[in-house]
Amino acid sequence: MKAFDMKMVRLFIIALLAAACGNHARAIAQELKLTKDNVLETQGLSVLIYQSVFHPVFFDQKLGGIEIIQHDERIATDGEIRLLPTPEQWDSVPRFKERHAGPLPDQVIAISGYPDQGLSYALEVTAEPGGFRIAVNLDRPLPDALAGKAGFNLDFLPTSYFGKSFSFDGKPGMFPLHPNGPMLRDASGRAEPVPLATGEKAVLSPEDPMTRIAIASDHGAIMLLDGRDRALSLRTADCVDGLQIGICKQLRPARAMFWKLATVR
Repeated sequence: MKAFDMKMVRLFIIALLAAACGNHARAIAQELKLTKDNVLETQGLSVLIYQSVFHPVFFDQKLGGIEIIQHDERIATDGEIRLLPTPEQWDSVPRFKERHAGPLPDQVIAISGYPDQGLSYALEVTAEPGGFRIAVNLDRPLPDALAGKAGFNLDFLPTSYFGKSFSFDGKPGMFPLHPNGPMLRDASGRAEPVPLATGEKAVLSPEDPMTRIAIASDHGAIMLLDGRDRALSLRTADCVDGLQIGICKQLRPARAMFWKLATVR
């Protein structure tokens, strides 16, 4: 399947995201641990940090940045700073520089940025009880030209969530099967989807421990966008104007008790 044919949902999250994910996640004592390949891993959950990069020719192939594999299914990819709410395949992509283990236990740091835009930063992914934290530390204050544009995107695979519910600040909703939501034009004339939901706390698929993931924001809104008319996405707002610490968030995916990887015979 060609990368641009993949229908993805992007979750854009700005600021600190933290949440409790339910009894299934809390019941498992084993937490994420850093492997020799710089992957955060535990039973039923793997977090990949730049195991694949954005392509210099084909750009966004839905394989870059931060990826989440939950119960042997890739549920999210392309966790990175992007310059549009719902970027398409040929829109600007960040340039990965290097990845290494961080100074904290079970931490991975990836250096990335947009050199032509004067934006460089470190993506820090750190294991925490029940999940992991993503922090984006800017090398310098956000350029004025990127205020309101740069934000952290995380694409969720919609086939894992069709027919399931979500909750934003306790208000329920359903993931749509078809990409027919309302669109609005921004100042440049580009059509962008209207958020399906916004809030400071979000839970995706609360009824299903196989795909449940909880997110919360200390400040700033979490926005859920269905951008399939352009590229199928969820997004957070901009990169916190002028601050060197641009984004910090925590995600807590559920892990079903006693889940084991199926053996192929």
